[in-house]
Amino acid sequence: MKKLNKHSSSGIFLMEITISILFFSLCAVVCIELFVKAHTLSKSTDELTFATNIASNYAECFLNAKGDMSRVDILADMKEADKNCYEIYFDKNFNIIKKKEASYVLYLEKSQDEYDIGKMAKASITIKNIFEDSEVYSLSVQKYIPETIN
Repeated sequence: MKKLNKHSSSGIFLMEITISILFFSLCAVVCIELFVKAHTLSKSTDELTFATNIASNYAECFLNAKGDMSRVDILADMKEADKNCYEIYFDKNFNIIKKKEASYVLYLEKSQDEYDIGKMAKASITIKNIFEDSEVYSLSVQKYIPETIN
């Protein structure tokens, strides 16, 4: 009788250990999943922050140059893709690089409306992730440039 009790108590102990290991394994899976989601969210947030800063810098340069692409050095790095459409390429750390090594591209499309007393310089700036073929950030700006009287 004593041997049966000893055998049944070791079986219960083994069952408790198995359930504990299963519980901690489940907790580990949940924690790993949370870490992966946090890392992905952090990466996309960094991408959006860099894209916002870059687009804002180019927008301010465009506005200060009154729409004249040759007036500012930072705009001079841009290549004209089409008429009134410019592009510049960035690596994964948002450093300016050549097209074939790029991770991101900034498109600046400029337009201009003529009025009797001046003109409105407009630009649409878009940053895209080349690998995912997705838009990261987009910004539109415009500035009225009054006609100067000589």
